[in-house]
Amino acid sequence: MVVKPRHLPPLEREVWLAQQEYYLGRPGENADYAKMQAKRPDVVACNGYADQYKSHPVRVRPGERIRAYVVSAGPSLRDRVHAIGSALYRTEIEGVTCHGS
Repeated sequence: MVVKPRHLPPLEREVWLAQQEYYLGRPGENADYAKMQAKRPDVVACNGYADQYKSHPVRVRPGERIRAYVVSAGPSLRDRVHAIGSALYRTEIEGVTCHGS
């Protein structure tokens, strides 16, 4: 759940990205706990699909203001999301605000 402050600055759109790993077990069984402990997932996905943004990246036009929510849903690895060819005006990580990232 995201609770947004009332007076956020205007922007063109929002983007939601949730990264998670899948530790596959045998068909019909639970996830492979040994793979979880070793932090060796079978698949790292974003919004439920592996590699979907590799061929269809999220594109932002020059000067376009977006708000991106990036969630590392885990359970084990940190997210690897990064902006290419641009700068971020402001970032907030676990309640700590940074400017000029």
